[in-house]
Amino acid sequence: MKTNQKTNLLLLFLFFLMSSSSFYCYGQWGEINKIEKNGKRQDTLTIQVAKSNGKLEKLKINIKTSLLEASKINSGTILVLQPKTTIGIKSSNTNELQIQVGTKEKIVEYLVSSYRELYRSLDENNSGNLIAKVFKPLVGDIKTANVDNTFNGAAEGTEWIVSNDEENLNFKIIEGKVLISGRSKIEIDDDIIKLGGEGKRIIYITETLGRLRAKDSIVSFNPEILIKKPLTNEEDINKFFRIESKNQKYILKSSGPHCKSGYKLLGKGLLNEGIAEYQKAIEMGEIDMDMFIQASLILTEAIHEINSKENLANSGFKSTEINKNKQTWLDTSLHYIKKNDSISKAKHDLFRDNGNLKIAKAFGYDQVLSKEYLAWAYTVKLKLNGCLENQDQNPILLMELANKLKDSLKTYK
Repeated sequence: MKTNQKTNLLLLFLFFLMSSSSFYCYGQWGEINKIEKNGKRQDTLTIQVAKSNGKLEKLKINIKTSLLEASKINSGTILVLQPKTTIGIKSSNTNELQIQVGTKEKIVEYLVSSYRELYRSLDENNSGNLIAKVFKPLVGDIKTANVDNTFNGAAEGTEWIVSNDEENLNFKIIEGKVLISGRSKIEIDDDIIKLGGEGKRIIYITETLGRLRAKDSIVSFNPEILIKKPLTNEEDINKFFRIESKNQKYILKSSGPHCKSGYKLLGKGLLNEGIAEYQKAIEMGEIDMDMFIQASLILTEAIHEINSKENLANSGFKSTEINKNKQTWLDTSLHYIKKNDSISKAKHDLFRDNGNLKIAKAFGYDQVLSKEYLAWAYTVKLKLNGCLENQDQNPILLMELANKLKDSLKTYK
């Protein structure tokens, strides 16, 4: 498979959604404390940063001066780095990121709050590394992500490297422990909606792909493993929802105190109160928005399947709260999907209109995912209610919009 084809695939299916829309606790920052050009140390470097107006501006970094502002970058900054450049960034939490740029320009989004950190590569550059070093564990995760995957190593004393080549994802643990997660795509053929005459619809689930514990261990894998075997018969579909109903309930209920509170509130049908608690859970790193969307949709659909099929009547899975308020859980999912869709669209349009197509492309793929989530959510609504309120909720049309946007992004250079 060609690199561009593989990268497009990875953008859609692998990135564990922790985009800037999941980070609401801004005000944190980082300080650039290391600069190298062509392997030689430098005191100053002029880089490009993407501003909130969608334009690129030059920023001169000086690590020799004692003035913090001369080397400070705020959370949410998008850095555009030239080839053969290396910079080190120390966060306000004291953790460190090192960006090693290979033979092509690299674009990295720097997101830091008091509770979690994310360093996300926005480009399709297959050279260079993101190296994370953790000195202070936070309440939430500390993650590095390229367009391929997410790597999590929040424990104190952890250091890991993320890279990819023409075919595989590669990562190396230097110290500590690292968790590797990825978003898997699953096609389901259950005749709920007809897409292209094939009858398959798409759902997603985030899974742990592996754990690195041994010092200096290196693991590589082909990302195509995250495209799962389609579920094409009733037995396999029932088995999936029976198992995942328990797994996703645990994620929603047991990821932290705000998750536990939000779970109880939504179980009582208190939509606004439940959203408020889960919002706190997202901000504090108990759960991220992507995992909430997946878990709540899977659980809502699972409860419906369990209750509507006689052969699952004695499955042993009981959840009275969710069973009585399936619509509340669905509405909460839609709240976050629409929020992500709105934010990613605004960012995509902003950078596209300013001619920064490489950055726009990353947020465009975030928007593609949101459209696919919407198609999934309205499919669940159709199953629950037997009808939809308007044509904008039609899952087939939403998937067509997603595919149309996906095709348009291929032209971005």
